[in-house]
Amino acid sequence: MMLLASGQDFYNQNSYTLGVTYNGVDYDSTSTRAIAAPECIDVKGAGIYSNTYKNPAVCSGGPEPQLSVTFPVRVQLYIKLAKNANKVNKKLVLPDEYIALEFKGMSGTGTIDTDKNLTFRIRGLNNIHVLDCFVNVDLEPADGVVDFGKINSRTIKNTSVSETFSVVMTKDPGAACTEQFNILGSFFTTDILSDYSHLDIGNGLLLKIFHNDGTATEFNRFSQFASFSSSSAPSVTAPFRAELSANPAETVVEGLDWPPESPDNQYHLNK
Repeated sequence: MMLLASGQDFYNQNSYTLGVTYNGVDYDSTSTRAIAAPECIDVKGAGIYSNTYKNPAVCSGGPEPQLSVTFPVRVQLYIKLAKNANKVNKKLVLPDEYIALEFKGMSGTGTIDTDKNLTFRIRGLNNIHVLDCFVNVDLEPADGVVDFGKINSRTIKNTSVSETFSVVMTKDPGAACTEQFNILGSFFTTDILSDYSHLDIGNGLLLKIFHNDGTATEFNRFSQFASFSSSSAPSVTAPFRAELSANPAETVVEGLDWPPESPDNQYHLNK
């Protein structure tokens, strides 16, 4: 299992709360909630199995124990206004390092000698600068659906199909924002990636998203969406182009939608 590192209440200061986003879900650092990791490693030295592994092993299910495992993890630090905060406090003082997560054995730290713990640390927090700036984000189309329509499995092998969408960012007029700042964004997915810029839809098609300048975005990686200054327009629109193409390693399957609940090759965007 994984736990938000405890004993860090001093971070939740000056009207702010820190936390981590683990695989797309937010967890405030004030929470004591354990995060279940669907992975397992067999250990010996627990309970009646003092110096041996249980047979069959708990994790592998067979006579040989599972002693190592590899799985993807995406962790992102966030800072937000606390629920009781009524204004932005610029006097945010943070140390350089923050313990974001602790990966623990199911028995907990120190319960048995064979427990091993991995601590995930994020450094550079003392470089954070607080601004009186807020941005509202909207999608175009408003329903967040990019509809590619009907796609012919024969023609898609030789050509790609594209549809456009936009991310609209509007600066809050009520904020006393006079400084220049950039908005970074990412297209996050837990689905299979063919590479950093190609999402494997699973029906023989690959999805790729392009910035307005023609460069491809990289899934799960941040890039600049907009830049604001005191003299810039209050709203900035970042246009994107979504492209579907055939996966050369697979056969296009007709009638298989992605996501499964989406009709006719629609791609759903979420803010």
